Amino acid sequence: MAGFEMVFMVDVNADRAKVRDALTTEQGINGWWTDRASVPSAVGSTLEFTFPGMPRPFDFTLAESSADRVEWVSKGFPPPWAGTRVVWTLEDNPEGPGTRIHMRHVDWTPDNPILGMVTVGWGQMFANLKGYVETGRPQPFFVN
Repeated sequence: MAGFEMVFMVDVNADRAKVRDALTTEQGINGWWTDRASVPSAVGSTLEFTFPGMPRPFDFTLAESSADRVEWVSKGFPPPWAGTRVVWTLEDNPEGPGTRIHMRHVDWTPDNPILGMVTVGWGQMFANLKGYVETGRPQPFFVN
């Protein structure tokens, strides 16, 4: 049974390689999401993102990493995220220069009580991601 999915899209004035780096490197994640992240680049490795007030890092498996697609699978923390997948797809912006970023956070149970908060949070993170890849200025949403 398919679960609930969050879908976001944004066009950025940055090339695909820069956007991919923002999703797959420690410097990149630190530039828009959280300033404390462990981001190994090998497929199958564990990504850890630390957030203020959380007892331990969010943990994901890097399931896929190619020029056009990045996928993270939540391993178990936080428990409401366990088993969800964050799928990033990158393509040329058909309406101008730069890159179109599609993001889907999938496999949520429809009755998960944090869906609203996470959906709003991703919307805020997208603004930071766009700003970071367009300016190169780090602006992590979460500062530890």
